[in-house]
Amino acid sequence: MKRYWINEATAELDRAATALEMSVTIDYAITALVMLITVYIFFHIFQNQIEK
Repeated sequence: MKRYWINEATAELDRAATALEMSVTIDYAITALVMLITVYIFFHIFQNQIEK
């Protein structure tokens, strides 16, 4: 019976870790996207300043 509880706990920890990894990956993706958009906008403004 004890072994069953240990297996359940291990599976639960595994699920939690996977969920955490997914959310961290999504956070990184969103951050990278925001950074890219910001850089893109600044680059465009900068380019317009040079052309004037």
